[in-house]
Amino acid sequence: MDIGFSLKKGFEILRKNPVMLFFASMDFIITSIFYVFNAVYSETIAKSIAINAETGAPIMDTGLLLTYLAAFLISLLLVVVVSTLLSSGVVMFSYESLKGKSSLEVALGRALRRLPYVLAASFLYFIAILAALLIALTSVLIPICCGLFMIVSVILAAYVAIRLVFYMYPIVIFEVGAIDGLSESWELTRGRVIEVFVLILVLSFIGMPLALAQYIPPEYLLLALPVLFLSSVIKMWGTSVMTLAYLQLAGKYGKNGLIREKEGFSVGDVPGKIVLLIGFDTEEVRSIGDIGFPLYPVSEYAREVPLAEILKTPSSYVGDASWLDGKFVIMHGLDGDEIEKVVEEIGSQIEGRVGFVTSTETSLLWTLGYLLREISRPP
Repeated sequence: MDIGFSLKKGFEILRKNPVMLFFASMDFIITSIFYVFNAVYSETIAKSIAINAETGAPIMDTGLLLTYLAAFLISLLLVVVVSTLLSSGVVMFSYESLKGKSSLEVALGRALRRLPYVLAASFLYFIAILAALLIALTSVLIPICCGLFMIVSVILAAYVAIRLVFYMYPIVIFEVGAIDGLSESWELTRGRVIEVFVLILVLSFIGMPLALAQYIPPEYLLLALPVLFLSSVIKMWGTSVMTLAYLQLAGKYGKNGLIREKEGFSVGDVPGKIVLLIGFDTEEVRSIGDIGFPLYPVSEYAREVPLAEILKTPSSYVGDASWLDGKFVIMHGLDGDEIEKVVEEIGSQIEGRVGFVTSTETSLLWTLGYLLREISRPP
């Protein structure tokens, strides 16, 4: 995942598609309404507080307070639902723009259809983080090392949040279910927690100061509203950035663009019979010898490169193949007898378990790293 590229490409999508300001404008409107409502009600409640002349204790209108709390929760729920809808629309619009056929109508239509699934996943996401935080809250009951225990629990909550942060993207783009979206995010972020954390930190550093505009006192309304609008624009940009990060992690976006949507692409577009070796050291590669087909030990440099690109110019990615724990052989263009020959000859030369896989029209469009994660999954 290239963080700098994601940030830059997200801005490029926003710049080339001014219609995306629709999402920002709608987010600004709903956020502003919530801001004004909260400011007005807070001021009303503050003015209704009286002081008991005898005790000096504040006296509050309980009915007014309960009305405010109910209205606050309802408006907050509305903001969450609408914001989720708009974010889902930005995800789909960003994905479609990478295909060169972005449509506001298509993006909103998809976002609306997938909204129940995204909300369900969001609820489960919240519960997962809350469960980790509750461990931290209960740590106050432990007299020994409770401070350290709380710190570890907060770190655990942050870890869970990072691992599941990409749940919305497969739900919207590829129309998977809520559980599948969460599961895919967990798999994609395996071994990438630091990278994802840095990306989130960068986006938070840029957007957080603007998001604090909702806490500007109401007497500075003319200052707060422009800042709120800019905050909505940054929020939409951040969603585009996260969409690009997800597509890279999922092996669906490579150096040459969106690789999964390459129309008319097939196994036959990559010529020749080729065998790629991953996870083998130099001695093992040498011991395999000549098996009748070109052998290419693939370096870690190719991890984020689509398999099709590697197969077209395999010599460009030759290097130390021992970077992966475990050994894999990827065969392309071989028929049944030839595959059997490769499996037999390599299997007889190499000790331990070796995974053999053939290229398919689907796997050609995946990055090597994503393909290896898929074939490494337990059945």
